[in-house]
Amino acid sequence: MCGLLGHTFGPALSLDKSRTALNVLSHRGPDQWGEWADESVYIGHRRLSIIDLSEAGRQPMVDDGEQTVLTVNGEIYNFRDLRQTLEVKHRFRSHSDSEVLLHGFREWGIESLVERLDGMYAFALYDKARGKIILARDHIGIKPLYYFWDGQNLAWASELKALKDLLSDRCVVDPIALYDYHTYGYIPSPKSLYKNICKLEPAHYLELDLAKKNLRTTRYWTVEYQPHYQKFDHAVSDVRSALAHAVDRETIADVPLGFFLSAGIDSTSVVAAAAKQHHDLHAYTIGFSDDDLDESRHARFAAEKLNVNHVVEICNIDWVEDNLDLMIKLFDEPFGDLSAFPTYMVCELARKHVKVCLSGDGGDELFGGYTRYKRYKDRFQSYSPLAAAIRPALSLMDNSYRGALGRFRKKTLRKSVSDPVERYAALLGGGIREDRLPMRREYEIPSDYDDYWFFRPYWKPELPVIKRLQYLDFHTYLPEDCLTKVDRASMAH
Repeated sequence: MCGLLGHTFGPALSLDKSRTALNVLSHRGPDQWGEWADESVYIGHRRLSIIDLSEAGRQPMVDDGEQTVLTVNGEIYNFRDLRQTLEVKHRFRSHSDSEVLLHGFREWGIESLVERLDGMYAFALYDKARGKIILARDHIGIKPLYYFWDGQNLAWASELKALKDLLSDRCVVDPIALYDYHTYGYIPSPKSLYKNICKLEPAHYLELDLAKKNLRTTRYWTVEYQPHYQKFDHAVSDVRSALAHAVDRETIADVPLGFFLSAGIDSTSVVAAAAKQHHDLHAYTIGFSDDDLDESRHARFAAEKLNVNHVVEICNIDWVEDNLDLMIKLFDEPFGDLSAFPTYMVCELARKHVKVCLSGDGGDELFGGYTRYKRYKDRFQSYSPLAAAIRPALSLMDNSYRGALGRFRKKTLRKSVSDPVERYAALLGGGIREDRLPMRREYEIPSDYDDYWFFRPYWKPELPVIKRLQYLDFHTYLPEDCLTKVDRASMAH
């Protein structure tokens, strides 16, 4: 929804260099740009105007005493409630949702502010009075934020490409991050492709004391699993009410908005909830030339039943093959989810008509929609002690074997896996440790390196199997794959 860039290099980096890096993010914010700088800090912003399209909504925003400077990427859904509370003591200059962060920080401080927020956001604050830089990212990780730290200076940006442009030869490729990509299909937070650049993790904020050169990150929220039992009809009513409330808050905009309609239950439910509140809705679908993959006919059916204006475009394999380099352009680092292509196309299609779209992302994690959950429960929990006994011998075999021997090796190795986390990673497509032995040698990965370190903190064996997988995906696959894909594809347009 915008592009952020800033740094603490001061005069060591010229304004021209800073502006050039900021304008690398012009695709995220084509409507306005702004900057603020003093002797030690540069803060820049590329704006996509959604709420309050006037000059009053321009960023960076500065408070009356010029002691706090703010840039925001995203949207605060409960900004009206927060504003009503803050207006008792603070003077607002705009009708923008972003401005509540400026006054909210002055009133409550960072910890109490993020606890109050409902939205998708990444923001940067310069607290000049206290000599602190603060970066924060939303609860689930919908909006991205990267940062560089070398022990002396901090730089941050919404996308890796802007930091690469700003820092040039300071960016050193991390071979272990590349190895992790082959396990997960993405480079997991807090890592990035480069050794000295990190992703700020979801539900975290970062504080840098400029004088002491002390940087720390703090987790401010985590989802907890709490078993809750109620009658089915009551549960239906509660979910329907929560969805209606979310859609109502997320359709606040001063520009035309629409919906991505994939024909799945998740996006269809969002459109259905909106259709009860609004008229003349517009929905967008990408179909496929392959009938086995095409769901556009189901989307058409849903759109017709909901009385929604519907636009469909067909994706064919030739377009994908001609645009493979798009993955590099969008993600700046290895990213293995090829559904980024239809996501890119549906965003391109929608942007011809509207400026904001709601989607159904997150529905499968929250409601257990992935078919792999049942597959893991039914088939992938099996473990063979006999297979485990011959696993060391099988691991010495070249994994390029084909035919019956190759199939035996692969099948037996998977049955030999006693680690449930490794089994689930294999189901997700990352394979097992033996599949990556050549890479371990090539990248000089330590022998005791845990391939599944990213999954471990979120693997809760005390939870029922399906809930366990939902909990894991909510903290890993959802922000690192799904939400990353949607952010880059949508912000490209």
